[in-house]
Amino acid sequence: METRANYVVIGLFTLVVIAGVFGFVFWFQGGGASIDRGYYRIAFDGSVNGLRTGSAVMFNGLRVGEVTGLALNPKQSQQVMVTVAVDKSVAIRPDTDIGLEFQGLTGIASLSLKGGTAAPVAAGTKDKPLLLEAPARASVDVTQSARDVMRRLDDLISENQKALHSAIANIDKFSAALANSTDKIDSTLANVDKFSGM
Repeated sequence: METRANYVVIGLFTLVVIAGVFGFVFWFQGGGASIDRGYYRIAFDGSVNGLRTGSAVMFNGLRVGEVTGLALNPKQSQQVMVTVAVDKSVAIRPDTDIGLEFQGLTGIASLSLKGGTAAPVAAGTKDKPLLLEAPARASVDVTQSARDVMRRLDDLISENQKALHSAIANIDKFSAALANSTDKIDSTLANVDKFSGM
């Protein structure tokens, strides 16, 4: 009976620890806080690769909300509509810079909002989010830019292949001539040592 009681106590302790960890994570993510949120729908003309529901919305580097929805615009198939929930205390302006930021090499994106000088706009509701337009450069894919740079580098090497081959051959000849003249270089250095010792 005593062994069974120990198993029950250990099991209860384990459940309490797991519940405590889940509670801490929920509290840490702000799930327990009742933040008054404004809703915005942002139209991107192009890919939002790496952006997911639940991705962070950053304003000048601070997390102020999250992405709540992603959908294609049924009227314009190349346009992606991103719905975000943002803390209402954050002043979103018509000229606020909208873009994507990529975190490290993972490819995970967050929505980036920066600055703006115009008068703030009133936030929309969950049922009627306020529509904002992202600039054309906002959906530029970092990996695509890297691929473009690599392609240009490959083109440069291909165009100058003969010159590069010639330069490498000249370096090889120079190092061979240097290796053949080692004895002469050693004697010259020895003579320099003798004269400097005088």
